[in-house]
Amino acid sequence: MLLRPLMGTTLAVLLTASAALAAPTPPKPQIVDPKGDSVGSRSDVDIVSVQYSTTGTGSGRSYVSKKLIVALTLAGPPASNGVTTYVVRSDTDSCGVIEFKWAPGTVGGGLIGDTTASFGSCKVDDDSTAFFAAKVKGSTATFEVALKPLKDITRGTVFSEFRAAVDVGDPVFGIFPGNDSGLLDSASGDGTWVIP
Repeated sequence: MLLRPLMGTTLAVLLTASAALAAPTPPKPQIVDPKGDSVGSRSDVDIVSVQYSTTGTGSGRSYVSKKLIVALTLAGPPASNGVTTYVVRSDTDSCGVIEFKWAPGTVGGGLIGDTTASFGSCKVDDDSTAFFAAKVKGSTATFEVALKPLKDITRGTVFSEFRAAVDVGDPVFGIFPGNDSGLLDSASGDGTWVIP
């Protein structure tokens, strides 16, 4: 009779220890926006959500974030006409504003990548700007940045003031995309997220 309570206690301790060692669960999206609120109700420019998270190694207290992952989800597959720009930005307590500008289909996309990331006062290889290609799957574009070169964005960095926008440009009329004014759609989130 004494063995049953001991076995139950041992099992409970093992389950609790396993949960403590697990990698952090992805946070809920920091921005959630209703479908159908873009100009003309176009699904390719209609922001649905933005989620900041990380990938890393280890688990529990020994988890180390290696990459910052920002996933922008639209109501439908993104436009790739070269004149539509998607902008995601947030404030950080260590670098100020960090911003991703994604312009799929741009002429320079094949040379330098279709995404420009700027990191406020923080530097990446002696520069505050990085160029790379976004990863697209269905209606979600993912921006991935290694954290090691960004020495000031580490465990405990607080992100806030989340904003997303979709702009359009037309070089013929001198309107260049990426002004983050949200001509086609915009969304925001007021909470905070901390790098684990």
